[in-house]
Amino acid sequence: MENPNNKSQEKQGQDKINQSKKNKLIKKLISVIVLIILVIGGLYGYKYYQAYQKKMMEQKKAQEEALQKKLAEEKRLQELKKAKAEFNELVSQMEKYYEEGRYTKVEELAQEAKEIALKWNFSLKQVNKILFEIKEKIAYANLQRLEALTKNIYDYKLLRDGLERIPRYPLIKREWDVLWYMSFQNEYVVDLILAEKSAETGLKGENPETNYNLSKLYLSGAIKIRKEEGIEANKMKENKIEGLQRRLFFTGIQKNTQPVGLYK
Repeated sequence: MENPNNKSQEKQGQDKINQSKKNKLIKKLISVIVLIILVIGGLYGYKYYQAYQKKMMEQKKAQEEALQKKLAEEKRLQELKKAKAEFNELVSQMEKYYEEGRYTKVEELAQEAKEIALKWNFSLKQVNKILFEIKEKIAYANLQRLEALTKNIYDYKLLRDGLERIPRYPLIKREWDVLWYMSFQNEYVVDLILAEKSAETGLKGENPETNYNLSKLYLSGAIKIRKEEGIEANKMKENKIEGLQRRLFFTGIQKNTQPVGLYK
């Protein structure tokens, strides 16, 4: 008969073997799990490290850019301050030379000031004001020179042409208007004189028909100017000329064109 103790011992031995295998399997499984955890942890840690490094580099770059921007802004402000001081000095010099009447120097400085203002977007209000005042003063001086032409009524055309080249600035508007009016007033007087002389010359027998037509032309021109420009009429002179023209027509023109023997 088989000994029951032997069977019990065999079973115990087999259980030990199975337990040993089981323990080994568990250890391997644990090792695999640990390895997986380590690998995953390593990958995560590497990615985290990379992300951290990237973040640090971005922060460093941002700080450097902010610093560069700050330095650039400080530099710009220094340049702006320097440009503003230079611009203000140019304007002060312009005012000084303007008072001295050195207009060419003022215009040279104005050009420099405009270049700075264009670059830094400064206002040119004061610069333009000074330049405009110079133009007004030059125009006024030219206007005063033209006044000499009013002494000779026959220079009315020169006077008017000169006025057309001078802008009608507010400072000289009144004087400009007076001279403009005088140019037409003188032309009116000249036309009356020429109309009278033409009629008188025709009455002397010199080209009666030609001088009659000239007299009519000058008188109509004078009346036209008087009406259009509001010139005060010299009715006495106009009436005298019309009388001379009638005399010339009846004595110098109609008589010469009357058919021979008409009244015989």
